[in-house]
Amino acid sequence: MESLLEKLKIELGEGEDDYLTLKLNRAVSAVVKARRPYGCTEAQKAIILADYESEILDIAAYLYNRKGSEGEKSHNENGTNRGYESAGIPSSFLDGIVTIVGTL
Repeated sequence: MESLLEKLKIELGEGEDDYLTLKLNRAVSAVVKARRPYGCTEAQKAIILADYESEILDIAAYLYNRKGSEGEKSHNENGTNRGYESAGIPSSFLDGIVTIVGTL
């Protein structure tokens, strides 16, 4: 996880470690849940982290950049318009993640 934190700090050029770690954890949880919705082992989680590193970083950066405007659906100020796809993580960030489920 530490290398993801360092990469996120480089990408954003700023941020407090605790807050960035919180956003990274949320991104990791979302990607792991999208990949293996019924749970996984630590070994499987490590593979997911390696395979979907860029998606995790994109989601964490998205969550960080929404700081102060969480849940905002629309915003218009001085000709600048903002709107978010959803109050949580937009589904478009998770579109490329193939779900794996087992059988009984």
